[in-house]
Amino acid sequence: MEHEARLDKYLVYESYLKRIARAFDICDSLMRLCYGEQPTTIEDFFNIEVADTTGMTGALRIVATRPSLQHPGTPWSKVVAQARDEHALAARRIASLDTDDDPHRRLGNDPDDFRHLRYGNNHLSEDAYHGTMVAGVITACTSAPAIRERVKIMGLRAIPDGDEYDRDVAAAIRYAVDNGAKVINMSFGKYLSPHAREVQKAIRYAARKDVLLVMSSGNDGRNVDRQPIYPAANDPKGRRWKNLLVVGATDRRGRVCDFSNYGPHNVDLFAPGDDILSTAPGGEYDTAMGTSIAAPMASGVAALLRAACPELSAREIREILLATVRNLDDITTTIPGDKSGQTTHSGALCASHGLLNAPAALNRALNKNNRIRQ
Repeated sequence: MEHEARLDKYLVYESYLKRIARAFDICDSLMRLCYGEQPTTIEDFFNIEVADTTGMTGALRIVATRPSLQHPGTPWSKVVAQARDEHALAARRIASLDTDDDPHRRLGNDPDDFRHLRYGNNHLSEDAYHGTMVAGVITACTSAPAIRERVKIMGLRAIPDGDEYDRDVAAAIRYAVDNGAKVINMSFGKYLSPHAREVQKAIRYAARKDVLLVMSSGNDGRNVDRQPIYPAANDPKGRRWKNLLVVGATDRRGRVCDFSNYGPHNVDLFAPGDDILSTAPGGEYDTAMGTSIAAPMASGVAALLRAACPELSAREIREILLATVRNLDDITTTIPGDKSGQTTHSGALCASHGLLNAPAALNRALNKNNRIRQ
């Protein structure tokens, strides 16, 4: 029955990706009609002028609002291939669940077995772009003099193919906690969680061990108060975890990025997540965008506070981060994902009404830490 439940939920997810891939296929045909076989970019897509788009309106709308279309200079072929690959991966997952030919199982990793969570290897370097960018952001946020030497990064790769197995998430959290982590950055998330209770047990385990978890809100322009992202911000009784911080993304002006998920209750604060320079594999640098970049901003500041103020608990660090935000109630922003272009204030889209404020958080933490020592 559990296996059938997992398959049903993945079928919904696969159908969602199939619809997106189909929309890209339709728009790709339109692009070829307009530009022939010449190389094109995302900017060319938005410059399409056709007299009759009958039957294409839905596809055009779906594609135009995808987070992957934020950079005008990106090759069009790249985003089309990405959409197709994401659907193909989900389809392969469905097939593996249906036939038990799951690559996890072939490696001895049973996604349904939460009794034995000691598995894996130390292969972190293959296709490590995402993790390298995240690590660079954390490092930049902890580079304060006299403190940076106290901060170390533990590299854990729980999601090699972009498909977050609950078992891998729970195992990674427990491994990090057991090996001394004080802050765990979680730049991932999903809308289906067949074993949500097992992940919640891992979050509760981290809470007992005084470990703060920082999670990205997601990049689909959705209200996660209405459609929760997992790991969930609430415990099984509907109460907010006191050791979990959910982070959305803003641009340089404090406007909520149109790709960022939001939620007045389930997103705690925002952090910069647009056009961020960070480290890339091979000793290079690159720019990136997304809540996966905003979350390590908050993780880095949290690590800075924990290193500078060891007497403070994970719960206290979370409270300080929320209490010291720069208020965004005066910044007008378009509501992410709203096709009508409706606007509101950025502060209205998260619980704290504000943007991560590292100097203010550090000052308050130091003052509180000094009072404890006295």
